[in-house]
Amino acid sequence: MLKKTTLLGTVLALGITGASLSYPVHAQQPTAPLGIAAQQEKTTLEERLLRLEEGIIPKNPDETVSLWAKAVKERNGALQYALFDKVAKSSAAATFEQYHWVTGASSPWVETYQVIQRREHEDKSLEYVVEFDVYTSSGKTGKDQARLSLSKQGDKWVITGLGPAYEESLGIWNTPESINETAFDKNSEQMKTYKSQLGYELHLPKNVMGKLKMKETVCENEEGSPSCTNFYYQDAKTKKQHLLMSMIRLTKEQETSDYYQDHPFLKWLGKDEKGSFYQIFPSEHPYGDEMNSPQGTEWSHLVEVLKERRIVVSGK
Repeated sequence: MLKKTTLLGTVLALGITGASLSYPVHAQQPTAPLGIAAQQEKTTLEERLLRLEEGIIPKNPDETVSLWAKAVKERNGALQYALFDKVAKSSAAATFEQYHWVTGASSPWVETYQVIQRREHEDKSLEYVVEFDVYTSSGKTGKDQARLSLSKQGDKWVITGLGPAYEESLGIWNTPESINETAFDKNSEQMKTYKSQLGYELHLPKNVMGKLKMKETVCENEEGSPSCTNFYYQDAKTKKQHLLMSMIRLTKEQETSDYYQDHPFLKWLGKDEKGSFYQIFPSEHPYGDEMNSPQGTEWSHLVEVLKERRIVVSGK
């Protein structure tokens, strides 16, 4: 999880952000001189690491950005660092070392990413914007965006600048102390929680929750009439409600029945002492030939949002 800290700023003091970090100065402690063998071993390790880093850097700028984004997802600061130019490395080394070359946080985390912008400057340098899909244990919580500058050095493309693409960016690529917790907290405040009588919670954005109607009931069209919550889309134009999803709870006996073993539309989400929770989504679009209408499009969007969410079992 994110840790509360008094440190501010981004992990890199690079040209894009214009930000700078001051690192604590530690008194130098006297150390015993290294023997010749130890010095040679250190030099060999440094040479090997340098060669490895050189071999990692792609000759294609798109591949450099993709590799960096993959490193962010995997929280691999060493791989991110290998893609920086010398100036960027000198700015970031101490911070990366302090956090043992681990970036991001255990929650929220990155699951997917995509390049949403690529621009070439007059000096032939390139600028990219990478968008990350950020998740917590309750599901997708939003997006984060980073802006990168790349330049060609020899036949390799290296990262020369890195920073947030907008002011309230989370900074999921940073080391833990430099993640923008205020942005994360603000995003969390924009979520609402639905607490079901069945014993689970579902966290959804406020603007999504305002378009839904929930009904605690039983699913009479399913074998054994299991307890369920029906989620409906409230069509503001027609004033009608259209089913988006049913959340059902099956007992252990119901789960093992042939009917549910062969059920084609069940998606398991979690369990408590009373049984397991499953999602069921409609097999047909309620708007038929008008699925591309504003209402039909909104219904489809809400279904996708619900598919991304994860429930929190409250143990009732």
